[in-house]
Amino acid sequence: MVSTLVFDIDGTLINSEKKVLPDNIRVLQKLHRVRGVQVILASARAPKSIEVIRSQIDVECGVVAFNGAYCFAHGELNEKLSTQLARPIGIEETSLALELVTGMDLTTSLFSRDAWFANREDYWLKREIRGTGLRPDKVDQNCLMELATDSQVFKLMFRGDEAVIARALDVLRASRIVEKANLFSDRPTIIEVSPKSASKYNGVASLIAASGNSINDVLVFGDADNDLEMIEKFPDSVAMGNGSIAVR
Repeated sequence: MVSTLVFDIDGTLINSEKKVLPDNIRVLQKLHRVRGVQVILASARAPKSIEVIRSQIDVECGVVAFNGAYCFAHGELNEKLSTQLARPIGIEETSLALELVTGMDLTTSLFSRDAWFANREDYWLKREIRGTGLRPDKVDQNCLMELATDSQVFKLMFRGDEAVIARALDVLRASRIVEKANLFSDRPTIIEVSPKSASKYNGVASLIAASGNSINDVLVFGDADNDLEMIEKFPDSVAMGNGSIAVR
């Protein structure tokens, strides 16, 4: 019997209008409230952005944010966690990543637990705003290291035209940053940088251990390469029809 349902968000749980379908909301509420099934949302999104989706479902969830770099829970599960699980990116890796792409035509964002700083407001930032339902806390060409100095950073994101993203990805992959960080580029116009120690699988496994549920009674839904480890390691999984080749 399934005791835990794990959902990626973008491309999986929500539709093109960034909404959870009403039928799915009803089913999830019944499974959670009547049958006691634990729901975990696992995403590259920031906690505030995940909350936009969780509030649509209106159930207590485990949350795996920033591809597993920051994990926490609501309700009873939260009471079982001694601490929130945080795996930040080191300031040296953050500084190096920004240095490596200096001069490239990229829209760059840094995310702490609660804050989002971006270097400029343009087409790519507006797309991210539409997709997440949030706005950056600060937009300025020189503000990025300010956030990195004052707070723990859990994700860097670069957005831009395909050719620029491809060049940036080649530069990042050829650098020593890959020793300390994971690079995800599931779309040709975006790169996400997460700490090496973080993964959606590790975050989900930690939350399940805290809940007391069995690691063998998990059903995972995902579509992108950052879901691949979960889909490989959990015994039951569902790859979305729009999923990457590796996931399917």
